[in-house]
Amino acid sequence: MTSLASLSTRDWDLIVIGGGITGAGILREAARLGLKALLVERNDFASGTSSHSSKLIHGGLRYFVQGQIKMMRESVRACQLLLRDGPPLVTPIGYLHMIYKGDRITPFIFEAGIRTYAILHGHLKVHQRISPSAIGLYNPGLSQKDLSAVFTFGELQTDDARLVLRVLREATTHGAVAVNYKSAVGLLRDEHGRVNGILAQDSEGGEPISLRAQVVVNATGAWADSLRRHIDAPARLRSMRGSHLVIPGWRLRLGQIASFFHPENGRPIYCIPWNGVVLVGTTDVDQEMLGENDEPHPSAEEVHFLLRGLQARFPTLNLKVQDVQAVFAGIRPVADVQTSDPSKASREHVILYESGLLTVAGGKLTTFHTMALAVFEKLREHLPELPKSRTVSSALDPLPNIPLDLPLDSNLALDWLSRYGETSLDFLSASAPLERTPIYNGHSASLADFRWVARQEAVRHLDDLLLRRTRLGLTAPNGGSAFLPRIRPVVQEELNWTDSQWDEEVARYLARWKRNHSTPSMSEMPSS
Repeated sequence: MTSLASLSTRDWDLIVIGGGITGAGILREAARLGLKALLVERNDFASGTSSHSSKLIHGGLRYFVQGQIKMMRESVRACQLLLRDGPPLVTPIGYLHMIYKGDRITPFIFEAGIRTYAILHGHLKVHQRISPSAIGLYNPGLSQKDLSAVFTFGELQTDDARLVLRVLREATTHGAVAVNYKSAVGLLRDEHGRVNGILAQDSEGGEPISLRAQVVVNATGAWADSLRRHIDAPARLRSMRGSHLVIPGWRLRLGQIASFFHPENGRPIYCIPWNGVVLVGTTDVDQEMLGENDEPHPSAEEVHFLLRGLQARFPTLNLKVQDVQAVFAGIRPVADVQTSDPSKASREHVILYESGLLTVAGGKLTTFHTMALAVFEKLREHLPELPKSRTVSSALDPLPNIPLDLPLDSNLALDWLSRYGETSLDFLSASAPLERTPIYNGHSASLADFRWVARQEAVRHLDDLLLRRTRLGLTAPNGGSAFLPRIRPVVQEELNWTDSQWDEEVARYLARWKRNHSTPSMSEMPSS
C-alpha cells in the first residue's frame, strides 16, 4: 500500500482528485505526455457514478432529439476508437427501439436521427426498420398493441468499473501513480492565492499531509462543487440521480437491448442484457447532496415508475417488485442548472479554471478521452509550457498479441488480457483449472479472478471485490452472499485477513448492500 508520506517526498506536475472514468482518463493522458502525475480517490476507484451507469458506450442517438449534434458527433467518434481498441472489454450489442402510437417521438423523427447517426459514422447502413409483427421473434413477451415502428441498430457495451480500472492500469504503466482511500481534505495555495497542491489524508484516519503540484485537477464529478468551495467559487453543477433495476435474465429474456418511451411521460427506458441479468433504467431526478461516504439509492417511486414501464410493454410477463433482484443509482454531475426538466439538461462537459484549480464535470462514460484532451487544451492556455502529445492519441492502448504457446483457451486469455493486462497471463496459466471455472452461471468471475484482483488491484474491502472488481455482488442474488464461503479462503489468503477481519468485512458488506442495492420494501412502494 502506497503511503501519503512517501508521496509527499515527490515533486508532482499534476494531481488529479477523483478516481472515476474522468479522472482516470486525465491521469492516463498526463502520463502519456511524460508528466509526473498522481491521482487520489477518497473511496475506491470507480465507486461513484462510474460504476453505476447503464454499461453502454453509445453514439448519443438521444442527443439528436435534444439538438445536441456536437455531443452526438463526439460520441460517435469515441465509439469508433473504443471499438477499435476495447474488445472484449468493449463489445458490440444489438439494439431494438420500439415506437408506439402516442409517443412524442414519431418514427419519422427517430429515423432522421438514425440517418444522422449513420452519416457521422461514415456509412449509411447502420440500421434496419423491421415489421412490428416480427417483434415476437426478437423480444418474446413484448406488446404488439399500438406498436407502430421497430428499429434495429448497433451500440457498444462495457463493464464500466473495469473500464476505469483498465484506464488507470494503462496510466500507471506509463509512469503515473493512482491511490484509493486517500481524501483531498483541503487545497494548498501560494502567496498569490493560486492552488499549488492538496492536503491529503488517509480516508480511514491519520494526519493530513501536504502534496505539492504545478496543476491540480478536480475530477470529483457530482462532488466537484464541494471542492470548489475551498476557493470560494459559486456552485455550477446540478446533481441528478439515475436509477436502475436488476432483473434476472431468466425472468426477462433478451438477446439484445430493448428500448421504448415510457407511456406516462415519454422518457426513454432501456432494458439491457448484461452478465446474466437485465438492467432496466434509467430515471432523471434531482438528488440532494450526499455525504462523502454515502451512496444514492433509488426511491420507491423510481422503482415503481420503471416497473410500470416494463408492465406496460411486457404485459404477459407479469413482472412485479419481487422480480427485482437488486437496484442501483448513480449521480450525474450536469453542468446545466437552468432547465426545469432534468431529462432535458445538457450532458456536455464543462471545464473551469479558477485560481489555479481546474474543474471538469459533466460529460459521460463514452467521451472520457475527449474530455481528457480538452482538459489539457484548457491547461495550456494558462500553462503553455505543458508538453503537447507527440503521437496520435487514443482512448485505450491496443492489446498485445496473445502468445501462441499459451496453454489457455484463447477467449479466456483475451478476456483477461483486456481486463487485467499482459502480466496476468502467466498467473492465469499457472492457476489450477478448477480455479478458472466461473463460480456462478452467467457470470465470468472465477476464484482465479478473485485471487488476481485481491493481489494486484488495491483492494481494501469486500465491496471493492464484489461490487467493482468482479461485479458478482450486482449480478448474483442477494449480493452474492451464497458464494462468500467459497471465496473466503482465497480472499483471506491474498489479503491476510484474520477470521475476525473476515467476519467484520462480511457484516460491513451485507449492510452496505442492503442499504444501497436492496429493493424498497413493499410498504414503501406507492400504490398504483
